[in-house]
Amino acid sequence: EQSQRTMHLIEEAFGEGCNLYEVLNCKKDADKASLRKAYYRRALKFHPDKNPGDNDAAKNFQAVSLAYQILNDADLRQEYDESGVIPHNDALAADDDEKEASGADSWRQYFADIFGKVTTAKIEAFAAKYKCSDEERRDVLKYFNQYRGNLGKMMECVMLSEARDALRWVEDYLRPAMEKGELETTHKEKMEKSAKKLQKQVEKEVQAEKEAASGEETETEEEDEAPAPKSKKRPAPKKQSSWPKKSRSSKKKQNNSMDDLIAQIQNKNKRGPNVLAQLGSRYGVDMGAADPLSNADFEATQAKIEAKRRKK
Repeated sequence: EQSQRTMHLIEEAFGEGCNLYEVLNCKKDADKASLRKAYYRRALKFHPDKNPGDNDAAKNFQAVSLAYQILNDADLRQEYDESGVIPHNDALAADDDEKEASGADSWRQYFADIFGKVTTAKIEAFAAKYKCSDEERRDVLKYFNQYRGNLGKMMECVMLSEARDALRWVEDYLRPAMEKGELETTHKEKMEKSAKKLQKQVEKEVQAEKEAASGEETETEEEDEAPAPKSKKRPAPKKQSSWPKKSRSSKKKQNNSMDDLIAQIQNKNKRGPNVLAQLGSRYGVDMGAADPLSNADFEATQAKIEAKRRKK
C-alpha cells in the first residue's frame, strides 16, 4: 500500500508508468556521485524557492526528491531494479508519511540537509555558471534527440531553462550542430514549429515586462512631483475706450446743479428779490427786468428740461 502511494505521487507528477531513473534524468548504472548530481539538477529546477506559488513545480520537486531517496538506498535500488516496483520499507514509509503531511516543506529540508540551504543568490550564481556552458550544450543535444526536437519537453529536463533559453539553444547549439552534422535534421521541422510557439510566448512576456516597468515609472514620477500651487488668477484689465468718459461724480454733480436751479426757480416767488438777484448774477441773467415767461410758459419749459434730463 505504501509503495503504491509513493509511486502514485511520482506518477502524478511525471505520468503513469514513469521510470525513477527518467525522473532524475540519469542513467540506470549511475554511481552515487552521478545520482546525487542528477538529483541536485532536477530538484533545483523545481525548487519551491525558484517557483513560488507553482503547485506543479512543488509536486515535481517532491517526486524527484522521493525518487532520489529510493535510488540512493542500495537495497531499495536493487529491489527496484529487479522488479520495477518501488519496494516497501518501514523506515521509508514512516518518513514518507511525515513528508506527505507537511508537503514540499519537508522535502525542501531534505534537500537542504544534503546540499545546504538554497537561496535565490545561489540559484542565480549556479544558473550563470551553467547557462551557455559546455555542460548545458551537452544536455540540450541529448534531450533534442530524446524528445525529437520538442523544445517544450526539453525545457522540462534542461536545468533552469525558460522559453528564452530554448530560443537561444536553437541559435547557439541546435542549428550549428545540424550544419556540422552532429545532429540529424529529422526533427528540424518539429523544432522550428515549437520555436515559433515559444517566440510568441516570449513576445508576450517582454510586452508585459515593458508595461509593468512603465507603470512603475509613472507611479514614481507621481510620488516625486509635488503638486504645483494653484495661482490666483488676476482679473483681466478692462479695455479702455478711446472715447473720453465723464466721471460719475461730475455727472452726478451736474445733475444736482440742474435740480437745484429748477427748485430755486420754482420757489422764486417765495424766496424774494434778493434770492432772485443772486441767481441772476450766478447764471448771467438780469433779474431786474420783467419776467419774460408766464406761468404756462415756465411750466412748458420746465417739462422740456425734465424730459431731456431723463434721457441722459
